[in-house]
Amino acid sequence: MHFVRRSFQFPVELSSVLSHFFWQKTEPNSADLRSLSAALAALWPTLAKQRGQELSGAKSQHYSMTAQAVRAYGAYYLPANLMKVPLFLEELRCFGLAPLLFDQAKPTRWLDLGVGPGTLFWGLSWWAKHRGISFDYIGLEQSKQFCALASELAISLQNELKNRVSAKAQFLNADLVKGVSAELARIDPKVVSLMNCIAEIAPDLQKRESWFLNLVDQLGVLAKK
Repeated sequence: MHFVRRSFQFPVELSSVLSHFFWQKTEPNSADLRSLSAALAALWPTLAKQRGQELSGAKSQHYSMTAQAVRAYGAYYLPANLMKVPLFLEELRCFGLAPLLFDQAKPTRWLDLGVGPGTLFWGLSWWAKHRGISFDYIGLEQSKQFCALASELAISLQNELKNRVSAKAQFLNADLVKGVSAELARIDPKVVSLMNCIAEIAPDLQKRESWFLNLVDQLGVLAKK
């Protein structure tokens, strides 16, 4: 699927940032990993079977409203998923399609819907560093806990990549069902990404369908500008 010229491993510099952020050391040991394993074990059924919703009687709450679950998710899924982003972007570059997203004359305005721990920002930042790309990133996230975690992780990453990547980042807590229209009009982004599960953004099927179709219509208007 992806075209690369050589084999590669997870970038050492990113691994170092993550390890120092979550465990305050270069490389966590088994005892360190066990500190989050219980929370991750409890989180997995919620993600796999309940679309992120923690059920309690007649009510449900998304797991991202719990700080411990958010931290466990970030420690496990951020390194598992972030390199998918530069692989995809590099594939676009190999096919000569990167200029559709990035303008060498000015930073690309990138709007990310449902940022989680900041997966898209990490992958984009690492790729942009190697390709000399500049961008302005705005992430909208419904969970205050994820928004805070993504902001703190982004600061750690930017400190590692300082002077090697030109990027501005904002992580905003917002209702993705009700607040996206206003942000699209305000930001006028060049790129809009959605790496989240749509069912988690709007658990109700009818609301989800209405939200998604409305989003597609708005993106169509932006694309014609």
